[in-house]
Amino acid sequence: MNRTDYIEWCDLAGLYVKNVSHADRYRTYSEKISLSGLNVVVVSDFLDDNSSVIDLQNWRSYSIYEMGDEGKARIELTARALEAIGAPRVAAKIRITKSNSPMDMLMKLGGGNAEGFDLGEMLSGFRENVAKAFPEIAGHTSNKAEPAASIDAEIEPREQIEHLLEQYVAKQAAELQADIEKYGDPRTAPGFTLAGRQAELERLGQQYYSRERQLREVDDLRMYLQTFERRMADGVRPEKLAKLRRMLLDGVEESRRTSEGDMIPELREVLDEANRFIDAHPDLFRPKPINDKKLLKRLAAFGDYRVDSQDDLVDLTWAKPQGLDCSWTTFSLQITFPKRQAKSLGSVLEVADRMVKRFPQQCDQWCEGVLEHFRQREGQLDDWELEDYELDEDDAATNESILKHAGDGTIRLQAYDEADSDIDTSVYFSVEWDEEHGLEIEWEDEPIEAEEPNDVAFLLGKVAISDAGPALNDGDIGRFEKQYGLQLPEDYRQFLQLHNGGKPEPGHLALKGQGVTTPIDIQRFYSVLGSDTAAGSLEAAVASAQRYGSPLPFLPIARAGMPGPAGADIESELILVLAGKKKGQVALLYPQMFGMSALEPMSAAVMPQFGEMLLSSSPKVAKSFGDLFSRLKARPTKKLPNWLALIQQDDTAGFSAWLKAGGKLSETFSDYGDYRLMSVIEYLMRDASIEMLRELIRLKVVKPKQLCASWERFEPWNIARFAELIQLLPKELWSRAFVSSAVWSDSTMLAKLAEARVDVNASVNDEGMPPIHLAVQCGSKGGVRWLIEHGADVHKQDRYRRDAFIWAENGPGFECLPLLQGRNEEQAPTGNASPDAWGIAALSQAAAELPDGHGLMVSIQIKSPPVTRIEKAYYNETCHYRLSIDVRGDKVTFNDMNSARQDYLYAAGWPTFLFSPILQWPELTPLWETIEVRDFDWSKAMKKRNYEGELCKELVDAARSALEQAFGAEEAAARGIRLRK
Repeated sequence: MNRTDYIEWCDLAGLYVKNVSHADRYRTYSEKISLSGLNVVVVSDFLDDNSSVIDLQNWRSYSIYEMGDEGKARIELTARALEAIGAPRVAAKIRITKSNSPMDMLMKLGGGNAEGFDLGEMLSGFRENVAKAFPEIAGHTSNKAEPAASIDAEIEPREQIEHLLEQYVAKQAAELQADIEKYGDPRTAPGFTLAGRQAELERLGQQYYSRERQLREVDDLRMYLQTFERRMADGVRPEKLAKLRRMLLDGVEESRRTSEGDMIPELREVLDEANRFIDAHPDLFRPKPINDKKLLKRLAAFGDYRVDSQDDLVDLTWAKPQGLDCSWTTFSLQITFPKRQAKSLGSVLEVADRMVKRFPQQCDQWCEGVLEHFRQREGQLDDWELEDYELDEDDAATNESILKHAGDGTIRLQAYDEADSDIDTSVYFSVEWDEEHGLEIEWEDEPIEAEEPNDVAFLLGKVAISDAGPALNDGDIGRFEKQYGLQLPEDYRQFLQLHNGGKPEPGHLALKGQGVTTPIDIQRFYSVLGSDTAAGSLEAAVASAQRYGSPLPFLPIARAGMPGPAGADIESELILVLAGKKKGQVALLYPQMFGMSALEPMSAAVMPQFGEMLLSSSPKVAKSFGDLFSRLKARPTKKLPNWLALIQQDDTAGFSAWLKAGGKLSETFSDYGDYRLMSVIEYLMRDASIEMLRELIRLKVVKPKQLCASWERFEPWNIARFAELIQLLPKELWSRAFVSSAVWSDSTMLAKLAEARVDVNASVNDEGMPPIHLAVQCGSKGGVRWLIEHGADVHKQDRYRRDAFIWAENGPGFECLPLLQGRNEEQAPTGNASPDAWGIAALSQAAAELPDGHGLMVSIQIKSPPVTRIEKAYYNETCHYRLSIDVRGDKVTFNDMNSARQDYLYAAGWPTFLFSPILQWPELTPLWETIEVRDFDWSKAMKKRNYEGELCKELVDAARSALEQAFGAEEAAARGIRLRK
């Protein structure tokens, strides 16, 4: 017998079918096998964790994942096992080796000793440690071999420990054999196969966890039933039991998902008890959702359903609705409608009935949506995430295997109000490839199958158009289409011919989705202006859309306004989709959804793919241009509470009377279209006159600090309002003006702050930041210059020991770095620039010859001393990066070769940005043997994570020629190149 033989027996004997932790497995083994056998298992695990050499620091930090006493017990058990086989030195050192894992650092911080603790350094270390421990997850693509751990001369080497273990196994062979005889050896059973036994053990493990889960469900259901009986005996009103009711019904539904054959007797018994209890209280558990017999009959046609109420809405849920069978998944159905509104419920049921009639076709459309969603993300999935998928010849997941991982579907139909005929229609899938967000697909209910009317006047309906562009005829529109290679939908062509853009009245659109209404106001439709390309024209819109591919994927047709989460409007446009599955639809485009402006610089090769992604994420507004006008209505109004009306009427006496009558400043209200729920004090800050506020402060109803804090939370961009409020605030609060980025462009406010000698080094937020931190963060060079001129300390630290230089390491603040350093921000070129190296032109020519959607990618690895704070936290001496350069782009991407860290360097464009690395790392060392040039197909790259492109070996010399010149600091200085980050 040897240790491999015994360890294999342990794994196959079924001694431990759970998958909790090493420590839990050792506990289970200690009750079943001999101490000798346990020692063999523990030392074998230790050797497996140290596969090349014994690295106790790494083992302690990354192999001991158990926390607290459980981790300590595993460490002590490992030490004792090593002592038992005759390795006392490594055992002794195990006991004193400390972990440096990020989790243990957090635990130490939680212990209260934060002295000298650098949060930024810890987070940087965390990223590096993740990359070391899980390189496949972190995207660790380095070709460089990991440096071998050094051999510790103070402990027994790995080879000696392995030899000692084999000797121990031979010496304890009798005890080990007794373990095997006690439980039997499955390997000697007739017909034994390794795969068959492993499948059996997996089944046993699933049975164990199923039983444990069912026992927990039994305890939960019994607790719910006992609580119900106790509270009902106490006379608690039914409406007070709503939460408990939902918990019991959820528990029953969850338990019913266990198949009859797998259900344990205890669960079957408590389910019967719960069902009897529910049947005994039908008014509580099965209330009528509506008092309309015909509607109730239609609801019953879908099968058994559950009724839940929340606020003013009723939710109906069918776990297994009739008539919604599908070959590739299982659907549930949810209907939501306002309480007691039979008309709304009837409208929803009409949509549901139409859905059932065309369900096979509808299901096929959803199937396409699921597959498309997966394909968009397939390139970002790691290999381990694709292990359960069947792959085709191109290593892409098959449609069948994708659908197996799509999860169940939940069809949602929701009505909002009898006065609103729109019904929200969507289906949600709990897809495994995006468990955090799932997949929600909005689908269109089309009750009338009819051709689009040709009369544009009929399309416009009650919508009037004013301030249109110059009159057009059909020839003008034809010339516009020919000039830009467009084919406009007929209804949109007729609109241009009749009105040529203009302002619609009414022009309000309520965009509904996921239970949220987003108010959209169409400000004007764009006009064809011939040779005039002024902003707001279709010509300018075409120029904008051309950045997303050719032919145009969509055409912006109108400027619109929508409220943002912070209260300020978000710039948005209505777009007419010109190609693809959504052709003819009108959608809402707002690039801020990606955290970028519409003018964000991007590689020309990437733009078409980005345009597709932008289009797929743009919510649909109407199924056609003509349908858009049927949805336009007057902007709704919401009745104001009495206190808000008094504020807006500047009625101080009335407002004071309201307070005396019991009004509270904490009362809240949210007007139509406002995402913010604001309190009385916040509306006072925003809307009340200064005279009214002054009187309320005199009456001690309002405190100046409250007004200042409210402005910071809700109106920080509105520096004009702060200028009004400042006359009510004590001077120690005036520095709060610096939280607004708008203050730097308000010379009057800056003059007032200077005259008052406001402390420019005072903390202005909860993090203890002085104003110069905020000015740097928003990239305001004028603000930084003004602050320095008025005595700001550039080295002033906040509560986390950060100074302004940290915020100037990248992003907008990088532009402020010269000012912080006290040097000329516009340094003139020094020396004489050389002509471009021949390789620069050769790469440019090669890139220009590539087809659309392709890029020429140059990559090279470099080493450099750490420069930034983050690099200094990562490395002691040398950082190691791979640079990726898209010849058609305007930035250099650099990836850390030892972690998942990635960042970018920008300059003015090709070939200027080639020089950006030498500006970032003046002492960089190029690793010329790693240089590669590839033809990069961006459409494939976005679909396949491991895509690398086709090597262009003939361009390597050209790339080296270009980089040899670009990696010269003197050449960069002579050209006067400026780095952006």
